[in-house]
Amino acid sequence: ARAAPCVPGIATRVEAAHSLFSEVVSATGSPEVRYVETSQIVHELGPEAALPDGIHRSSLGHQRVAVMLAQEIAPWAKEQFE
Repeated sequence: ARAAPCVPGIATRVEAAHSLFSEVVSATGSPEVRYVETSQIVHELGPEAALPDGIHRSSLGHQRVAVMLAQEIAPWAKEQFE
């Protein structure tokens, strides 16, 4: 049940959203605000394992996102509480 046939132009929309998110984060000018690009998870796991319906992440996909976010947040959090 892949989404692409059901949602025309989804790939272009996703690319536009990622670009917009990145621009918004850059526009803040703050090193405290970050955009964590998680699309590499799809490449690592493969589309069927990461996005079984073509849009929503699988449990494994969510676990990988959690690890990426923890790796990004942990060094910042450590600095805040030292």
